[in-house]
Amino acid sequence: MGCWIFQGNPQRFDVDTYLKEAFAKDRIIYWSIMQRKYINEIKTGDEIFIWRSDGNVRYSGGIVAKGIVIAEPIFMEDDERSISLWSSYPGKGYRAKIFLEDVRLSVEEGMIPRLQIEEDDILKNLGIVKFRQLTNYPVDENMANRIRFLWVLRKIEILGGKL
Repeated sequence: MGCWIFQGNPQRFDVDTYLKEAFAKDRIIYWSIMQRKYINEIKTGDEIFIWRSDGNVRYSGGIVAKGIVIAEPIFMEDDERSISLWSSYPGKGYRAKIFLEDVRLSVEEGMIPRLQIEEDDILKNLGIVKFRQLTNYPVDENMANRIRFLWVLRKIEILGGKL
C-alpha cells in the first residue's frame, strides 16, 4: 500500500467547501493527478492525506483530511459538485477516486499544521515542504508512519486525552 499527499490551493479551488460537502454526503471525492508520472503508481487501497496550502491566509495550511483510494486514476471531468468551486476550471484530466475517512479543517478540529510539519525532525524533509508547487507527492513509509501518529495524536489532544 502506498501513501500520498495530494495538495489543494484555496486560491484556485475551495478545498474546505468541497471536503465538508463530500464528507457530509457520501465521503467520495475526486482529486487531480497533475504529475502524470504517478498515474500508474497510485493504486486502489493507497492512503491519501489532503494538504490545504496556505492560500491567502498565512500559516493556515497543512494536512486537513485522510482517505483511501477506492478506484485507480481515470481520465475524466471533475465531479459536478466541484466544478463551481474552481476559480478557473481546469477541465478534463486524470483523477483518483478517494473515500474520505476523516476531515479536519482547522487546528481546533485536529488538522496537522504546516508549521508543525516543517519543524518535525522526520517530516521536515517531505516533498511538499521542499517543493510546494506540485499537487501529488509520494510519501515514504517512515514519513507516512509519522503522519499517521500525528493524525491520531492531534485527535486525542482535541478530545482532551480521551479516545
